[in-house]
Amino acid sequence: MTLQWINELWGHFDKYHGRLNTSAAGHYYFAMLFAKCISDRWEDSLLDYQQKYKGDKAIIERKMERERFVLNENFNFDYIFRNRFDPDIGGIINRTLGRIEEANQQKLEGIFGFVDFNSEYDLGETRERNDFLMTLVEVFARVNLGRNANVPISEVAEDCLVAFDLHINAAKGREFYTPREICNLMSELLSPKKGDSIYDPTCGTGGFLLAASRRVADETGRPSRDYALYGQEKSKQVCSLAKMNLYLHDLDSVYLSPGDAIVNPEWKEDGRPMKFDIVASQIPFSVNAWGMELLNSSELADRFPWGIPPSRKGDYAFIEHILGSINYKGRAGVLVPQGVLFREGREQLIRRNIIDQNLLEAVIGLPANLLFHTGIPCAILLFNKDKGQQKDILFINAAGGFESGKRQNRLLDEHINKIVRTYRNFKKSVPAMEKAFSRVVRIEEIVAADYNLNISRYFDGHDGPAADGIDVPALEAEIAALEKDLAALKRSLEKEYKDLKK
Repeated sequence: MTLQWINELWGHFDKYHGRLNTSAAGHYYFAMLFAKCISDRWEDSLLDYQQKYKGDKAIIERKMERERFVLNENFNFDYIFRNRFDPDIGGIINRTLGRIEEANQQKLEGIFGFVDFNSEYDLGETRERNDFLMTLVEVFARVNLGRNANVPISEVAEDCLVAFDLHINAAKGREFYTPREICNLMSELLSPKKGDSIYDPTCGTGGFLLAASRRVADETGRPSRDYALYGQEKSKQVCSLAKMNLYLHDLDSVYLSPGDAIVNPEWKEDGRPMKFDIVASQIPFSVNAWGMELLNSSELADRFPWGIPPSRKGDYAFIEHILGSINYKGRAGVLVPQGVLFREGREQLIRRNIIDQNLLEAVIGLPANLLFHTGIPCAILLFNKDKGQQKDILFINAAGGFESGKRQNRLLDEHINKIVRTYRNFKKSVPAMEKAFSRVVRIEEIVAADYNLNISRYFDGHDGPAADGIDVPALEAEIAALEKDLAALKRSLEKEYKDLKK
């Protein structure tokens, strides 16, 4: 049933995507998935209470008011299904989702605000729109997404998010979904524990937060739900998707907010960015203007104590925000393009200050083409504000450990385990390192290299960087990937322009 229904769902998308505004289609599928899931779980609870309390309406009503989400027989998925043939089916869906939001305002306020099931622009004129909506509702009606779901919610949610990211954001040069393997690797490296606060300032659809929540353990190593998840996402639409995604995975200690974390950080204490135990994030790649002009001189000095990032290069704006968001014993893992490791000028000065303050713990080079929309080589930087007397930095060259795929490369468990094992050995001061894969580098060597963190220069057998300290092959790969992304963006803009002229 699982594979059959998932194939049916994607068959529906294939049938209609040519008639839809493709850049919005994923929103409609995910909103319907969420509405169906919470409705089925609500009906499961109602049935259980009806059987347990033998139809006593007063008791049943009190119990249902304490459910995770409050619904009603007149505003749930079944109500939508019963009215699927109504000429105003789009309006019915909008009003039903609006009532669900209103009844669960504290958790769901604004969560459906990015979808309009009556949108002629996204879904076409009345006849084709109603046909799409009726069949969409019927597809979801054929599956149970309740507590005893015959389809794994996590798999369907992830498939929807991947499709959403591929269809919507490839053309826009943005990526809101980080592959699960990278999220799992990051969570294993950071190993959040019971009681931790966990933050992602560019949370996208919530992948890092979800992976971290699964890794939280108590003192005995058993899974714990004693943690709090915080996130911010510049796109309101994507922030709503992240909320739904985490709720679909039964996570409730979640605090997400839309907005630009650099210019307007949502989570504050005493007017300054809040401090967390753990930060895990993928910074936006190739961001140019990051909002420097929107901050006054005192804000810049306060927010960027390691140096003001270049106004047209935003990587270190995010890195410094992350460093400023971990507490005195906190740790952070940041997925970055490898250009941040060796670029000169103002970024070199920031690197120097961060390293001199003994905040950088590890540099992990990953295989190329792991992300959906870019082949830019990436790396994980691990920061630790409680390194103590340990001033050396671990370098891992994991570029060769991956499974090749048609669309992009993948990290397998064996590759993840090797990286994590090496890092944990370093943390335990186990001296064994593997030639050409891992090496502990003394701070003096990094200083002598003018704070260049280019991974390949620290391993034997490499021809060495160019005379100016820049890794030319990595830089060329970054340029080629950017040119590819730019070409895709131009094609998308040309198509949108043609569509507007019709």
